[in-house]
Amino acid sequence: GMATVYLATRLQLGDSVAVKVLNADSLKNPLAVARFKREAQAAARIRHSSVVTIHDLGNLPQGNTFLVMEYIRGHSLRDELKNHTALPPTRAIEIVSTVCAGVQAAHDAGIIHRDLKPENIMIEPHRDGSYSIKVVDFGVADLREHVISDALTKLTEAGMMVGTPYYISPEQCKGEELDHRSDIYSLGVIIYELLTGTVPFRGRTLSAVIIQHATEPPPPIRPFRPEIS
Repeated sequence: GMATVYLATRLQLGDSVAVKVLNADSLKNPLAVARFKREAQAAARIRHSSVVTIHDLGNLPQGNTFLVMEYIRGHSLRDELKNHTALPPTRAIEIVSTVCAGVQAAHDAGIIHRDLKPENIMIEPHRDGSYSIKVVDFGVADLREHVISDALTKLTEAGMMVGTPYYISPEQCKGEELDHRSDIYSLGVIIYELLTGTVPFRGRTLSAVIIQHATEPPPPIRPFRPEIS
């Protein structure tokens, strides 16, 4: 809900790119937009095969900030889960190991993703049967949190829905300062879901999930998958 993404063609090169344009609600918090720009610029310096490439950053004449990114011809890890429910351990480890390499490159550059989840991991198949894994949306999580915070007071009248934070760390739940370990926690939740077909914590309300993340250990995996090593 914070941006619109377009498929575009770069006229000079003729290749396809994705252009993310921040919407009006996202632009209402100047500090958040400034943080988004800084982190997008930092993310552009990450050079890793498992991190989406950022080509450009700028503003439209009407003031909307935009980001030009590599266009990925594939599907998200969320789509993969919809088709398979749970993945074989070898496949899950293969995917998450590749994601970890990209996230490590970001951490080495001093960048924390803050919003790792299956929707932000893309799988791009190739003609030879191989595939690439790409982590997307570096630099946008902080802005997204500001937008959600502003939106929470309008949920009833606007009919908006904010996704339950299945993947956020206890530190995020408590509003504490984050470091790279927050991303590692999120990666743990992702591999848990890949192996079991469900996230470790579910609840009927946003606060119920947050409390579980902050106070409870995750249920063991083996009751879901007895064959897991």
